[in-house]
Amino acid sequence: MKMNHGYFLSIFLFAMNLLSVGVTEERGLNLEWQFTQSEQKNGSITLYWLNSELNKEAVKEQIELLKQNGFSGVAPLPMRRTKPAYLSEEYFDFYKTMLDSLAERNMEQGAFSESG
Repeated sequence: MKMNHGYFLSIFLFAMNLLSVGVTEERGLNLEWQFTQSEQKNGSITLYWLNSELNKEAVKEQIELLKQNGFSGVAPLPMRRTKPAYLSEEYFDFYKTMLDSLAERNMEQGAFSESG
């Protein structure tokens, strides 16, 4: 007897879907709950250009504005003209302020490395 693999796969996927519905409802992991009740970081992560003189107070204010407008994080994008100089001691001091500001707001830091 020849087995129909497509039929078997369809039945398997249907069964897995039924099982997962029960698990997600039981644990409260459905989409409505995730967006209304959860502490999870749901939202967009935006590019955050570091292309001028970096200011610690400005980054705190900007991150707060992003949070208020539904963003869940930033992906810093350092540019050639960043001041203080990229990877300098002062740059890392600024970067720490930015990371602390994100953490205080339960936001994420993404990665982007295509600045050319």
